[in-house]
Amino acid sequence: MKVIYLTQGQFALVDDEDYEWLNQWKWYAAWYPCTKSYYAQRAESKPGGGECTVRMHRLILGLRHGDKREVDHIHHDTLDNRRSQLRIVTHQQNAFNLRDVKGYILRKTSGKFQAQIRLNGKYRHLGSYDTAKQASTAYLEAKKKRDVFLEDKSVVRRPRLILLKNQNINRARKGHKPIY
Repeated sequence: MKVIYLTQGQFALVDDEDYEWLNQWKWYAAWYPCTKSYYAQRAESKPGGGECTVRMHRLILGLRHGDKREVDHIHHDTLDNRRSQLRIVTHQQNAFNLRDVKGYILRKTSGKFQAQIRLNGKYRHLGSYDTAKQASTAYLEAKKKRDVFLEDKSVVRRPRLILLKNQNINRARKGHKPIY
């Protein structure tokens, strides 16, 4: 592990094998209020003029400008750019890391804490609990299971396709053209 010094008194951690290659550029620390953390990045000139921002973690994993995939910092340290601490994820998977999400709400009518988790755009009820700690524990357990499920490439997920087929059947019965 080696250190690349940035601006604003910050530094990025990188693997030994990436150090020489990454150190050929001048990197700076950029503060992102939405994640409340710094990222290592640099400016790069475009062939037709202008500049674009290159983030160190995306460069390390080979994600170029325009690639919709995202990089997840596994332990939420955005300046730790060692390959073992990075993984390529979808936007949905990366959104699971939001720090302010508790995974439960307080129901004023019952005085109980309702644990819930979001999966495929819908909230799933996990149960009602007497304490916030119990609800949080239920949420964290479900979050682990959800993350394992989403990473499992052997599971075939085609709910949208099935929904469209059912919609097409219903639309055809009503004399409409199918949706694809």
